[in-house]
Amino acid sequence: MIQWIENNSGKFFLFLLLLILFLLGFQVYLFLQPIGIHYVRQTDSLAFVDFYQNNGFNFFEPGGWFLGDSNGKTAGEFPVLYYITAILDSFLGSKHVVLRTLTFTISVVGFYHLFKLSKLLLKEVSYSIGMTLLLLSSTVILYYSVNLLPDASSLGLTLSAYYFGLKNHLKGEKADLEKAMILFSIAGLLKVTFLIHPIALVFALFLMDLKSTKSFNLSLKANTKRFMALALVLLIVSSWYIYAQWYNQVNNSNVFLTRILPIWELNSTRISRIWLAIRHDWFSAYYYQTTFHVLLILISFGLFIRYRQLSFFSILLVVLGIGSLAYVLLFFNQFLDHDYYMLNVAPFLFLLVLFSFQKLIVQFKPYSVHFIPKILVFLLVGLSFYYACNKLNGRYTIVSEVHEKNVSSLVGIDAHLDKMSVPKNAKFAVIGEENYNGAFYWMNRSGWIAKPSVSGSKEKMLMDRQKTMEYVMLMPGFEGLDLKNFPLVGKYKGIKIYRNKQFIESDPS
Repeated sequence: MIQWIENNSGKFFLFLLLLILFLLGFQVYLFLQPIGIHYVRQTDSLAFVDFYQNNGFNFFEPGGWFLGDSNGKTAGEFPVLYYITAILDSFLGSKHVVLRTLTFTISVVGFYHLFKLSKLLLKEVSYSIGMTLLLLSSTVILYYSVNLLPDASSLGLTLSAYYFGLKNHLKGEKADLEKAMILFSIAGLLKVTFLIHPIALVFALFLMDLKSTKSFNLSLKANTKRFMALALVLLIVSSWYIYAQWYNQVNNSNVFLTRILPIWELNSTRISRIWLAIRHDWFSAYYYQTTFHVLLILISFGLFIRYRQLSFFSILLVVLGIGSLAYVLLFFNQFLDHDYYMLNVAPFLFLLVLFSFQKLIVQFKPYSVHFIPKILVFLLVGLSFYYACNKLNGRYTIVSEVHEKNVSSLVGIDAHLDKMSVPKNAKFAVIGEENYNGAFYWMNRSGWIAKPSVSGSKEKMLMDRQKTMEYVMLMPGFEGLDLKNFPLVGKYKGIKIYRNKQFIESDPS
């Protein structure tokens, strides 16, 4: 049996991983509508899908349900996943299932390549399986690996890229970055912040050659093709984001973040609040506390074990560590409410833990080959996933009192509007909704929103959009508006639906 696992370690790891994910309930999570933490961003992703389907599948003209001043045209990350989802959904239906499945598939492939990388580094199958699973037992990583956001896909592609970029080097051969750079470029297109990884890898290879040759010119010459490949990746990714920024400016759209929010632009109160969120609000989601402590101990011991000479992996970790720190400082503001920004730091943590663990195996070889430490690793894996299981359930059951407060009333409203003979292209003003695309997801129609938190926004929107909006939808609990030009035409679960008089008078029926 042990020999079979050795010979089929990749298949065995995949089987074990998928079994664990099944026990965690991933077969249920794959079919869930947008729900739970970051519900807002989930509906934003699906808005891109629907816009493609309703506006001719023009790849370079993305948009969403929220019309704004641009008929819905808006851009963020490279929309290839949304475009593929839109095409597949045209045949399969259930776009939320299609997009979750795409994210899940890319994530699992990345996890598989992380195992293969750990096997090359640790050179021991049981430790490779155990440590890879332990690293993947984070609630944050698991939650987004079956979600609708692009960050987990970028993480999966980056893990695969590291495997292809490092495998030849770990075998004592010349590093081949062709496949790695393709994967890095796609990861960067999906989430530009993941570009720190190809930059770190190429510069680490250059510094390693510089250490060996002691000649800057020789090292530069030996790495010319690598720098050219990196330049091409940066050009491809930056081209899209320059285009996206131009596209948003032309269409007067500011729905998605397209600039950095560095720590030095924040006041001390804001910085303290964000740091509290990182170490308190999100801490329990990173890892099971014992796992977290064990990983810190491994890293600490690994850092104190000295090597006779500076290795390539040491150089890579230093460069990547600097890059990860720069990333955190540049986007520090986002860490207050967006735990998925931590996914970009995960490759650095993974490589650091595996490198430290490998040093411990070598240092304590007589003890590391014993079955007891291996059993302890798998015991911790079991406890860590058990902890993550409970935390995952909580993420899908906790409802935001701000962003999801209207969901229970909105479920089923698409069919109700169909019964009212409201066409799919009818434009709505939604009053009492905080999210740009949240209500429109359930309505399967587009329009504008007036956030209840913005004073006077409701009245201003009614005046500005009166000639173009056909319906007004008032969420439960909102009264006191002058809707004399909008007669009540329907109700649904506390939601009131009004129609613009201008459209009633011009309706031939």
